[in-house]
Amino acid sequence: LLLAHAASIPRGAASAALEDAQGPLRITLDPARSALDNARIGVDLWSPAMFKVLPKEFPNATFVDGQEVMLEARAIKSKDEIACMKMAYAIAEAGMYDAVQALRPGIRECELVGIAFNKFWQLGAETSQCSHAINSGPGSEPYRRFHTDRIIQYGEIVNIDLGACWNGYFSDFCRPFVCGMRPSVRQLDLFKTAYEKQIEGLNAIKPGMTAGEICRKLGRKTLGHSIGIGPLDPPMLHSTWEVMLEPGMTFSVYTPHLGVEGVGGLHIEDEVVVTETGCEVYTTFP
Repeated sequence: LLLAHAASIPRGAASAALEDAQGPLRITLDPARSALDNARIGVDLWSPAMFKVLPKEFPNATFVDGQEVMLEARAIKSKDEIACMKMAYAIAEAGMYDAVQALRPGIRECELVGIAFNKFWQLGAETSQCSHAINSGPGSEPYRRFHTDRIIQYGEIVNIDLGACWNGYFSDFCRPFVCGMRPSVRQLDLFKTAYEKQIEGLNAIKPGMTAGEICRKLGRKTLGHSIGIGPLDPPMLHSTWEVMLEPGMTFSVYTPHLGVEGVGGLHIEDEVVVTETGCEVYTTFP
């Protein structure tokens, strides 16, 4: 038996319910008490309240770490789960589009985040994947993993890294842009290199190889991370992870950060689902 956390219950309410011997926990567990009394029970997230109450309620039960088995179950997605993830991506894509339409000299990074967020909530997003790394100009090299109130200027590289959550499933992708003009020759070299490395990485994703084998084959330390009901789920596409890729696994695949001081920096990120023969890239934003 695996007891998982109830994400829909507010943290304070969950703790109160666990601590109240006459509350929802007792009502929920009473029908199964005889079956659970001597059971081996896996718990995926231990809260202080659960640690206090569960051994008291089931003194003869054995409680073990259920996190690993839960993460393994989350790694391969069903068709319905993949549909949810594609919906989450569609919401993030719409937020990206609105932010790009608003990108101009004089707008601030935080304003672009607000524009994207506004579209997220209009389309039913529940939360965002992260704080959103919209950076520009000197904030793009070295790469800054958060947005500020910096005013974006003409000709600067701007990275927009967005993700939304819909029905409990996350999305995450990134696109770089140049504000107000075509890329300079040096900027264009960065864009071309990033594109080539991303195509190389996407073509390498296939079942039957471990994440470590793929990364080492390409001479890369990392290619990305898994994504699903967690924004940064394992397994990671990392040179040290010997996890076999299987159909149904979903990943955010990205390039290494590429940057030149005085020119700027960028990366590209796409979402994929592993198929029987390779991977399907369901990121459609150009």
